Amino acid sequence: MRIWTATDDCGNVGVAEQYIALFDDTNPMITCPADTIVMLDQDIADDTTTTALGMAMATDNCSAWEDITITYSDGSFQVDCEGDDDTPEGTMSFIRTFTAEDFCDNSASCDQNITLVDELGPVVFVEDTTVSCLDYAADMTFGAYGAEDNFDTDVAFSWEEDSVYAQLCVGSYSVDHLDLCGRLWQQHPRPSDHHGGGRNCTCPRCW
Repeated sequence: MRIWTATDDCGNVGVAEQYIALFDDTNPMITCPADTIVMLDQDIADDTTTTALGMAMATDNCSAWEDITITYSDGSFQVDCEGDDDTPEGTMSFIRTFTAEDFCDNSASCDQNITLVDELGPVVFVEDTTVSCLDYAADMTFGAYGAEDNFDTDVAFSWEEDSVYAQLCVGSYSVDHLDLCGRLWQQHPRPSDHHGGGRNCTCPRCW
């Protein structure tokens, strides 16, 4: 409200009230944090928080800072595990969209491009085991095995014999674990094969 006062030459005063309605149809000005590249550790969640990667800032022509609400949403991961001249091999990227809204529901958005680089191989576990020569088969695995990866929930497995000792029927084999970005981790369980009943063990490929 604006109060107007008029005074004539004789000092007589007149007063009037003016009501002014203000409206705001101007969007806030929003600034996103810089695009960033993150080297992933074992806990991917800690790497991508706004505390680590930055939060957007906004100003408005009508609303005070405390009346501006800033939210964000993350797009889907785009995974590139092949690599090329411009993108490091084994990268994942997504877009974080920040939106600022003022007291009058005017809004503005900006994007932050986030690239995650996975250079860690899976964490592997295998179990040493003892197998009879009679029970051995070249296309079978023996003992428990598994792996965990900081990004890949479906780690690929493969294995190959590492060494064979025909006289003792004792050898080892290696187990390869491959995550979705081609990160390889290898472990070498050493099974202790045996034969019983006084048999002559002549299996050159016990393991």
